[in-house]
Amino acid sequence: TASGTYESLIINGGDATMTKKLLTAGVMIDQLTTGQIILSYKINGDTTWTTIFTKTYAATDKGFHEAINIESTGANLPEFTEIQFQILSTLGATVTGLYYKYEDKPDSLTR
Repeated sequence: TASGTYESLIINGGDATMTKKLLTAGVMIDQLTTGQIILSYKINGDTTWTTIFTKTYAATDKGFHEAINIESTGANLPEFTEIQFQILSTLGATVTGLYYKYEDKPDSLTR
């Protein structure tokens, strides 16, 4: 029943002037655990977290969940210059990894 929080470093892909599009984000857990994971993000200096998904795991579930949109609304994942992820783990879920993929938007250079 332990709870845990992980917050990533701020990710800018080495260039905080270029806009990027988040394509997918996911969390890996120890497959033999049960519990709940909440994956959120904040972008470009925001102070509040936006939830990407909430996933409740049973011991028989795969140890990975990935989203291509905001699962509660179907809204697109964000465009950003900087992004940070937060994983909240409750009810005993043991997080083993964070996965994300984004693409640069080359036409977005502001230099």
